[in-house]
Amino acid sequence: MSMTRGKFVLIFVAVLVLLGSLAVYQKLEQQDKTIKYLTGLSDERERQISDLRMNLSEMISKLNISEASLTEEKTQKEKLVQEIFNLKKTSKSSYAVIGVNSEGKGSVIPLDVVVKSGSGSLFMDVSNVLFDESLQSSAQTAVKVAGEITKINPKDKDILISIHAPAGEEKAELGGGSGGAAMTIAIVAAMEGRNISRDVLITGTIEEYHTIGKIGAAREKGIAVKEAGAKVFIVPIGQNVSLPGLEIKEAFLIEDALKYAAPLTFPSSYSDVRK
Repeated sequence: MSMTRGKFVLIFVAVLVLLGSLAVYQKLEQQDKTIKYLTGLSDERERQISDLRMNLSEMISKLNISEASLTEEKTQKEKLVQEIFNLKKTSKSSYAVIGVNSEGKGSVIPLDVVVKSGSGSLFMDVSNVLFDESLQSSAQTAVKVAGEITKINPKDKDILISIHAPAGEEKAELGGGSGGAAMTIAIVAAMEGRNISRDVLITGTIEEYHTIGKIGAAREKGIAVKEAGAKVFIVPIGQNVSLPGLEIKEAFLIEDALKYAAPLTFPSSYSDVRK
């Protein structure tokens, strides 16, 4: 009887141990599932973080490109605004120089001057006009003298001087620097906004001391001036020519010629032109 009871106790203990082991196994199995779930969840989070980092990197790259585009657009806009501003400060004048061809016939040759803000460049545009090497130096002297008269520094300006053959003439001739005085008047007029009288023309070189130098073929040039419809012809001192219907004025300094050809006035845009 006692032996049977002992066996029963052993079996009972064994069952308890088995049940305990089974409970421990189930618990361990549950923990393992939990660990696997958490591991999978962690891996998923890592992938999401990696994707977010990649997206953030792309967004930063696009942002940098956008900032660069905005900077470029701003630069282009500022450049355009500056060009428009400079364009507003562009001033022009129209006049004429007097030439004589190899056959001794004079002609009135259109002269245009454009002055704008710049860095002191001088450009010459000469079309269908025969000229000698003195034209360039004469133009440089004209710019220098005009700057001294107007008190405007030519180094702050770009100046274009255009001389074109008159309509209907295949070629025109201009030599000896005789257009220097006219170029000076045209540049002064453009710089200061002066109006040039179409009835007053001039011939003569321009010297660095503002004097008007002598020229050749004064009479032939006077005839061309008269035929062009001008009323007053300014010539260097000592080169007066007598032509009925044409008033002749002798001038020693270019300032004296300006009083006739382009009297000083102050238009509303005068202060803008001088800047």
